[in-house]
Amino acid sequence: PKGGSGKSTVTANLGGVLADMGFRVLLIDADPQASLSKYYPLRTLAPNGVVEFMLDDLSEENIKSTISQTVFPNLDIVVSNDLSDDVRTTVANRVDRGFLFKSRLTHPFINQNYDYVLIDTQGAVGPVQDAVIFASTILLSPVKPDVLSVREINGLQKYFERLSYGKNMGLEVPPLLTLIYAKDRTNNAKLI
Repeated sequence: PKGGSGKSTVTANLGGVLADMGFRVLLIDADPQASLSKYYPLRTLAPNGVVEFMLDDLSEENIKSTISQTVFPNLDIVVSNDLSDDVRTTVANRVDRGFLFKSRLTHPFINQNYDYVLIDTQGAVGPVQDAVIFASTILLSPVKPDVLSVREINGLQKYFERLSYGKNMGLEVPPLLTLIYAKDRTNNAKLI
């Protein structure tokens, strides 16, 4: 959840590698900072973005209207158009907030057109992150080998404990995988 940990970079690179391997990949930038949206040049910019993807109706027409095409084959993206972070407030006030992403990712259009959907989130805890977690099958958390970054894992465990109550509504917290990267050669990094 930590800002600056490399979530956008890992998401972009993982998506690019999967697309290069021949998989159909959809990237979703759910971060108001919109770093992932700037990573790949676009061939076609969709008229809508993540705001409409999350909050508008579940019609195929709406979902298609949010998907931009990058210049690379097999790699599409829902860009972040939530630069003022309004989605967080709107999602927090919705009764169905835990199902928002899940209902979209299980839509037949997404299932028929993509092998992988990778979602980049803001480095914070909140209702959008909750919705993304409940929609996911795997969580990948990049962690730099330093004490401050590793301490974030303890906070993440408490966050997951809170989310575990979602199972009462059929919402499960998926497994968390940690990607340790940017290893340096300090004694602190070796210990971590």
